[in-house]
Amino acid sequence: MSVSLALVLNKIRFKNFYRACFFIPVVMSTVAIGYTWSFMFDPTNGIFSGISKLLGLPVVDFLGNYKLALYAVIFVDIWKGQGNNMIILLAGLQSIPADVYESARIDGATTWQQIRYITLPLLKPTISVVILLTTIGCIKAFDLTYVMTKGGPFNSSELMTVRIFNEAFGGSAHYYGYASAESTILFVLVLIVSLIQLKVTREKEA
Repeated sequence: MSVSLALVLNKIRFKNFYRACFFIPVVMSTVAIGYTWSFMFDPTNGIFSGISKLLGLPVVDFLGNYKLALYAVIFVDIWKGQGNNMIILLAGLQSIPADVYESARIDGATTWQQIRYITLPLLKPTISVVILLTTIGCIKAFDLTYVMTKGGPFNSSELMTVRIFNEAFGGSAHYYGYASAESTILFVLVLIVSLIQLKVTREKEA
């Protein structure tokens, strides 16, 4: 999705304005975004419940349904992080020499053929970096999930970071040993992904 967005915003008019619009959520407070979307998802006063009532559809409690809560948080997280990935990919697109596309057009290549055989292959290192950064972000994700669901309902949206926090500081019992062990595992996972990212980045620079 970020690749498609970057390709579109690299060509359209007023692209700087649209880039700013997509990048605004990245610089906004995650806590503020979490509370805002929680209110929008509210089954009583939220905007989605209001739209459902106007259309005569059943009201859905996205954050209160154990089957939907995690997907609602994922949707908000993608919405928030899309602009950051877009900026990285735009930088990769602008590093591709223009004469490569000119040669392809002279040879009769269509727009789709230029994207398939020029843009995507040359953009592959940048896409790899975006994937790795997104993976690290997903592993470390905490604030948005905690603000919106605190890991509920029934632990259906309890990410590893949220679980560590809940075991160490949530409730009346504090399981510091479990939380410490899980934190160590989380550190190892982030370290492995970071080393992979470093290797890919060095290969790109070489």
